[in-house]
Amino acid sequence: MNVLVQGAVHALGYYEDGKYNREPDCYETIRDIIRYLREDGDEFTARIECGRHNLVEHDLVPLVKCDDLTDEEFDIAIR
Repeated sequence: MNVLVQGAVHALGYYEDGKYNREPDCYETIRDIIRYLREDGDEFTARIECGRHNLVEHDLVPLVKCDDLTDEEFDIAIR
C-alpha cells in the first residue's frame, strides 16, 4: 500500500517557477488517494504516507488555488 500511495502523491503535480502545475490525470489520482484512505487498515499506512509527504500543504492547497481548476476538481480536492 505504501508504494501505491507514494506514487499517487507524486503524480498529483509539481512546482515550477513558483507555480503549481497539475498533472493531466490529477482528478483520477485524487480519487485513488481517497480510495486508499477508505481502505486503510489498522496500521494506517495510507494516512501515515499522506502525512509524511505533507499532502495537504504541498499538493491539495496549491491545487485548490489554481486558476484553471474545474468545479469537479475543486470538489474532489476538498473532499
